Amino acid sequence: MRAGSVALVLAGALSAGACSFLNPSGSAASRWANLEKTRAMKADPQLAATQVCKSMKVTGSNLPTRVCSTQAEWDAREELERQAAEDFNTRMRDGNVAPGTDGG
Repeated sequence: MRAGSVALVLAGALSAGACSFLNPSGSAASRWANLEKTRAMKADPQLAATQVCKSMKVTGSNLPTRVCSTQAEWDAREELERQAAEDFNTRMRDGNVAPGTDGG
């Protein structure tokens, strides 16, 4: 009888969304997305051949996260980062950003 009541309480908590692992958000959502992407790559070897995986540092963590994307996605990301850095440097030279700020 006790096991039945524990199961009922657990089922109620899970159905109410009390457990965060059922509704991932933030870094948990990105880890979940990467896990699903990895599973898809294992299921489809052709997809795995088009992916490039890199270990990336995560702020606030000592462990790197493995991220897999196509080479075109990596190139687009690097271009956006380069353009953002170039825009910031231009604003700094023009005096539109105070030193020591993020420019936002």
